[in-house]
Amino acid sequence: MRVAVQEIFTGTVLPPLWETVDMKKPELTEVAWLGPKEEMDRASHRVGKCSECLEIICVEKAVTKTENTQPETTEKLYEAFLAHVKLKHAEDFSQAA
Repeated sequence: MRVAVQEIFTGTVLPPLWETVDMKKPELTEVAWLGPKEEMDRASHRVGKCSECLEIICVEKAVTKTENTQPETTEKLYEAFLAHVKLKHAEDFSQAA
């Protein structure tokens, strides 16, 4: 006699591996513009530092139709940081488990 087995998805998603082994998730810290402080429109790059390896992440200022480039440039920086975490830290955290 066979018993039917039904899998039910509970909607629970496990946290990233590093959060389950008492390791801190890498964060983007010390975010700033690279350029003259008094003339932010002349700044050319947005930079930040990885909290785990202290590597500097840097992106060129976005070109937009408006004068306010901060949202797009900040988004580019965070995308670059997420790529950095996947490339540099994903293996470190899986080995720690």
